[in-house]
Amino acid sequence: MSDYGWDPEKEKKNIEKHGVSFRDAVEVFKNSSVIYFDEDITEDYPEKRHCGAGFTKKEKLLFIIFEEFDEGQENKLTWIIHAKFFERNHLKYFRDENERSELKTLLEFTKGTKSCRR
Repeated sequence: MSDYGWDPEKEKKNIEKHGVSFRDAVEVFKNSSVIYFDEDITEDYPEKRHCGAGFTKKEKLLFIIFEEFDEGQENKLTWIIHAKFFERNHLKYFRDENERSELKTLLEFTKGTKSCRR
């Protein structure tokens, strides 16, 4: 079982800048039938960050940066750091060529639909 958390001030800034709430990001973890994960190695962070991509209930394709903490006895905390609409430049975060190809296809497919964006 996973709990989700975030800094409320950071979420407020994220909504202002990217138009995506961290509650939307949690939907990706809970509701998405298609989701991709990888370790974020784009920068040398002191903590181990992960990236993810997937759909919300309203079929918005999101890109998420998060950390995971083991809370013991099958509990973990997923800490949301960043969330925004998935864009082509986010493909670099995913090392697996098949995943990048699938994400590129999903991005192209959703590009023409209103559901990808607000």
